[in-house]
Amino acid sequence: FFDHAIGINVPRSRFLPVKATSDLLLVQSDLYTLVDGFVIRNKDRANPTNPSIELGPEFKKVGNFLSRFKSIPSIIELDSLKVTGDVWFGAGIVLKGKVSIAAKPGVKLEIPDGAVIENKFLSYWVEADNVVWSSFDLKLMAPKTSERGPSASRSFPDFGVLQ
Repeated sequence: FFDHAIGINVPRSRFLPVKATSDLLLVQSDLYTLVDGFVIRNKDRANPTNPSIELGPEFKKVGNFLSRFKSIPSIIELDSLKVTGDVWFGAGIVLKGKVSIAAKPGVKLEIPDGAVIENKFLSYWVEADNVVWSSFDLKLMAPKTSERGPSASRSFPDFGVLQ
């Protein structure tokens, strides 16, 4: 097809494939750094495999993905992440273990700056004109916290450290 075309073999130590925004989250996170042209995995990660990351359609386009993060969360100790709905991440967030975050249709969920979320399923929805949030401990799948409030307040409650 192309005159004088040549192929080159680039080892995995020089790049990581980015086919979706979930891959982009991995590459932009603290899990990898670029040193002298080589992609180096953070030695603080004990698990030899990458975390499983599943982002909803709101994160599919790169522009939408980038606008939803003040900064990319720390994922060194993350095993899996699933995000669905209109979710926005503040700065300095740390994700650990298995994390699932779901905002129901019509609700914007803002994770506050500095939040540490570990082994949690977080859900947020509107019910009878009230905003309802719940937090489940993924180890037990039992409700840990729940709150209702006026629909005008749609930012994530300030939990501090979620463990």
